Amino acid sequence: ILFNNIIYYSLSDNNKKFGDIIFAIDWGENCKSIKEKKNTCHNDSIGNCSSSQGYSSKAFGDCSHAEGCSTKAFGDCSHAEGSSTKAIGNHSHAEGEQTQATGVNTHAEGILSQSSGNNSHSEGKSTEATGANSHSEGEQTQATGANSHAEGKLTQATNTGCHAEGHSSRATGTISHAEGFDTRAIGNNSHSEGTRTEANAENSHAEGDSTQARGNNSHSEGKLTKSTGANSHSEGEQTQSIGNNCHAEGKLTEATNNECHAEGNSSSATGTSSHAEGFHTKSIGNNSHSEGKSTKATGANSHSEGEQTQAMGVNSHAEGKLTQATNNECHAEGHSCRATGITAHAEGFDTIARGNTSHSAGTRTEANAENSHAEGLNTKALHEGAFIMGKFGQTKGPYSFCLANGTDNNNLSLAARIDGPTNKMFLNNGTYETSGADYAELFETIHRNSIEPGYFIALENDKIRIANSFDDYILGVSSGSPSVLGNSTELDWKNKFLKDKWERVQFTEKLIPATFDDNNNMITDEYFQLIPMLNPSYDSSKKYIPRSSRKEWVAVALIGQIKVRDDGSCIPGGFCVPNNDGIATKSMSKQGYRVLKRTDIDQILIIFR
Repeated sequence: ILFNNIIYYSLSDNNKKFGDIIFAIDWGENCKSIKEKKNTCHNDSIGNCSSSQGYSSKAFGDCSHAEGCSTKAFGDCSHAEGSSTKAIGNHSHAEGEQTQATGVNTHAEGILSQSSGNNSHSEGKSTEATGANSHSEGEQTQATGANSHAEGKLTQATNTGCHAEGHSSRATGTISHAEGFDTRAIGNNSHSEGTRTEANAENSHAEGDSTQARGNNSHSEGKLTKSTGANSHSEGEQTQSIGNNCHAEGKLTEATNNECHAEGNSSSATGTSSHAEGFHTKSIGNNSHSEGKSTKATGANSHSEGEQTQAMGVNSHAEGKLTQATNNECHAEGHSCRATGITAHAEGFDTIARGNTSHSAGTRTEANAENSHAEGLNTKALHEGAFIMGKFGQTKGPYSFCLANGTDNNNLSLAARIDGPTNKMFLNNGTYETSGADYAELFETIHRNSIEPGYFIALENDKIRIANSFDDYILGVSSGSPSVLGNSTELDWKNKFLKDKWERVQFTEKLIPATFDDNNNMITDEYFQLIPMLNPSYDSSKKYIPRSSRKEWVAVALIGQIKVRDDGSCIPGGFCVPNNDGIATKSMSKQGYRVLKRTDIDQILIIFR
């Protein structure tokens, strides 16, 4: 404005006035003087080439710029703008209200934000960027670590390269990341997200609601889960993975040992490398497995499944409902069955296999002795190696086979029994039935060749041959299908065991002691077991060929109905005798053998006795 030869200047930026006139140039006297006017804005441009404008702004640093209200640019080449801002570091920039850019190359903006770390940036409200190259934004966030980043509200990034975002989250581990609400990333390289989660260990990850990842490289997710072991993983609700390399999932599950796995609801895997799944299952033994409902696998390498089953022994297996496998390598299955002997097996309903290597099956059966077997209904194997089946009965001796036919527990009975040590067979009030009709015994032929069925047979001392019409004694008829065959020694050499002169096998006695349960109740009484005495001449290395497989031994029917060859002359109702070829021919008297009927043109059926 030109007035009385004086030009008045007012400083402005983009046509915005900054206050009263600062100076004027007097064009009088050839414009050789400058007349100062009063400075009413209290600005100071102190540094070389500095500039201040606005009200009470001060530019202290060289080439600095302060503008606005009560701003201060202390650093060289710094810039302060807004209200009560401070650009203290060289090349720093503060803008907004009451912000401070303290570090070199820093930037603070917003209200009450502070950038003190070199090259840091703070923005928003009451944020702090303390670490070198850090960045804080939002409200009351803090980026303390070098290269850290805090954003949101009340978040803290306190270590190198870490990142905190959300509300009240804190990243304190190196290169960690916390996000969500009130989360903590404490371990180096850790990550927490969600609500009140904690990633405490190195490389850990916690997510969801109130989860904790405490082990190195662990992962916790869901709600109120904890991963304490290294490399562990917990997920779901209130699960815990405590052992190294373990896994817990579902609800209220616990994996407390190394390499174990718990899943489902309230299941726990406490043995090394164990696995528990289902509802309220427990795997306590190393390498054990429990599944189903309320099952327990206590023994090492054991397996329980179903409902309320228990596998207590090493390598044991319990399945079904309320079963127990309490000894090593035993197996219980079904309902309420118990296998208490080593390698015992109980199955069915309420059965017990007490003896080592015993087996019980059916309903309420008991295999109480070693190597015994009980099946059916309410049967008991009380002796070593005994086998019983049927209903309501118990064994009478060791290594025997019994068929029970009792009516109730007060009326036990056996229908049949085969006694192993004595090789005797018994029938109780029964009948032995067979499709064959004759009783026969094996005889050795005199010529050591076979004789076909249907010939009359005569004796030569203790050997046999085909009979003729001159024989005054006929032993029998060669039989093709006897109902009973004696003198066979089918299973063993006839002299395998020592015998007296009456062919009775000789025995020794062995006392078998009584057995008791865990409560000292007697299971089986003591008894003497008969053991046959082996013949010193017996050679077990030699293969035994039974008489039925040797051609010189022939079955001879001694009594009963038997088919015989005939010459076509025999008449039903009449009698027959052998001819010179050992075949039947018509008897001229009522002597010989009764002919029942003709069965073929060269065959008849006779009664021999």
